[in-house]
Formats: sequence, structure tokens, C-alpha cells
Amino acid sequence: MQISNFIICGLLSAAIYYIFLYIGTELSEFNNYIVITAAFTISSSFNFFYNKNFTFKSRKKIGVEIMKYSLVLFISYLFNMFIIFILMEKLHFNIYFSSGLAIGIIATFRYISSKYFVYI
Repeated sequence: MQISNFIICGLLSAAIYYIFLYIGTELSEFNNYIVITAAFTISSSFNFFYNKNFTFKSRKKIGVEIMKYSLVLFISYLFNMFIIFILMEKLHFNIYFSSGLAIGIIATFRYISSKYFVYI
């Protein structure tokens, strides 16, 4: 059940990410990496609360979990930006494909980190 909830959360987070990615890239003239950062931050905020309450059903103090999640998020963000940079700048894939592949690659790291570090 935990993995199913994590996948549902991931799909909802990805939808939020892509909505903000689309708005930021297609309807504005912001730099792609600023848009990616904003979309990542907004979707990750949703991700934290969904996983805390539904996937891992954590009842621990939120402050410690936020600090742990922030560390995992920072590492995920660095990997995310590196993967997207390589795919977009070096391999010339578009922003949507690059973001989707980065999300998929990072998902396993985030699940393991959440299960065994953030929400324990």
C-alpha cells in the first residue's frame, strides 16, 4: 500500500510540476532553470505533506521531518538539475522530456530516503 500511495503522490506531484512548468515556459518569459526550480519547489511541498499524511502516515513532529526532507530535497534538486542540464544542453532534448526523465530517475532515491530517513 505504501508504494501505491507513493506512486499516486508522485503522479499528482508530477502533474503539479508540469502545470507550473507549462505556465512558466509557455506563458511567460522566465529562464527555464528558474521555472524548473519553482515547479520543483511547489510540487515538492505538496509531495511532503501528502507523503507525511497518506503514504507513510507519520505522526511525528513536523519540524524534524521538514529538516530531513529539506536535505533529501536539496540532494534531489541537485541531481534533478544536473540530469536536466545534460539532457537539454548536451543532448538537446526538450524541457518536458528532460524533466520527466529526471523525475523518474530520482523517484527511487526519494522513496528510499523518505521511508528510511525522513518519516522514521
